[in-house]
Amino acid sequence: MYAKQNTAVEIVLERALISSLDGTTPASSLVIGDITAAIYKGPTRTALTLTGSGQANEITEKSDGYAAIKLTAANTDTLGPMLVSLRDDDVFLAASERIMVMAANVYDSLFGSDKLQVDTREVSGTAQTANDNGADINAILADTNELQGNQSNWLTATGFSTHNAAAVWSVGTRTLTSFGSLVADIATSVWSAVSRTLTAGTKDSEINAIKAKTDRLNFDGDDVKATLDGESVTTDAASRTASKADVSGLATQASVDLIPKKPSKPEF
Repeated sequence: MYAKQNTAVEIVLERALISSLDGTTPASSLVIGDITAAIYKGPTRTALTLTGSGQANEITEKSDGYAAIKLTAANTDTLGPMLVSLRDDDVFLAASERIMVMAANVYDSLFGSDKLQVDTREVSGTAQTANDNGADINAILADTNELQGNQSNWLTATGFSTHNAAAVWSVGTRTLTSFGSLVADIATSVWSAVSRTLTAGTKDSEINAIKAKTDRLNFDGDDVKATLDGESVTTDAASRTASKADVSGLATQASVDLIPKKPSKPEF
């Protein structure tokens, strides 16, 4: 049987009182003053004084040897197992009733409409401090509900920066506050690249013009100084033709007119 802590209750003995004379006949005509009653709360025994009708700890005979006993709030003040014992050796065999006294919330959640109280003491092994989670949840719910109700305001919201990339680039001074290791990191990364290829730059036309001129030269040996060591310099056919055309107009022979011999002095 179950009882609520600190609450008066009337219990009916689970077993009938049996006559001590034959051991089978239900006992009757009980004399309250002859009955020895006690309450055991754990190992502690406390005498229970039974009374007549309308009083505390009243005992009432029912039919077929059953009896009912009223317990006060003081009798059920201790949580846990409790035992009520009755005996009158001249009338009935010793009888008893076991009762489990439960906390009010637990009892009402089992036998009433109350909810069992559950306090979260730990989450994943971490102790939780006192907090009104319900209030936090309501606040979060209110905020998220607002997001669903004002989408039309998102496009017209004010107070945000209107700068775009062009506006940022047009600022007169653009200075990084700190490079840190940025420059060294970039240099290391570029130099460690397997392939390092220069892309087209602003001097392409000048470089191409120089290349067009030097492509006409074809040296034997290791370098330009080879000609000073007695080696020959060769050119391509186009270069030779062009050079010949440049000197073709030059005369290869020269003529000298003879000056007449001075006449000798005449003689007279």
